[in-house]
Amino acid sequence: MNTVNNPTSDYPLTCTPTSRKLYVASEDGGKVEVSLKKLLDRRDVLRRQKTATDTELRQIAKALEIIDPMGYGDRMPWEDNTAAQSMEELYLGAKPLEDLSLGESCLRILNDFRFEMNKGQVEYLASIGGYPFKTQDPVNSIDVTLRRLASDGRCNVRKEGAEGNFYSLKSEEPMDDLNDKNSRATKTTKAGE
Repeated sequence: MNTVNNPTSDYPLTCTPTSRKLYVASEDGGKVEVSLKKLLDRRDVLRRQKTATDTELRQIAKALEIIDPMGYGDRMPWEDNTAAQSMEELYLGAKPLEDLSLGESCLRILNDFRFEMNKGQVEYLASIGGYPFKTQDPVNSIDVTLRRLASDGRCNVRKEGAEGNFYSLKSEEPMDDLNDKNSRATKTTKAGE
């Protein structure tokens, strides 16, 4: 649909391709055409919003760097991986963990992201993935669950002393027993292939 020539459009422009006049001569030295002014004004508003958002993100990143609640500093291990960032966005939108047990959720996270992660990072992904924590200390619940999964041989653990443990999925871990019918992440990933 051509919004320029369609007056019923949500965003009709009065400056059509046949009329390339951007300025209307006037006594004040020139006036910007109405639709062009609307576009320029909207662009300025969006630029100000983007600047404010970028500033707030930098402030939050600095606060997280100082506080370091999850032991990852300012970066998650998957920040340089586009596929993993897409999976993080999927977790935010689809909430694939809301119907899984905590153990299944932890294994699903380790499978979907394929990075070594500490308990704080797994808790972050479980939270945005929709796992319904019913405890005051979800990081402790994740820690206990990951330790149990490691002792059962379902995931790898690398002990780093004061830095804590880092967990990863065993490459031979069968993912079929993770209740695939309840995992939207698996369905979405397979559907998108």
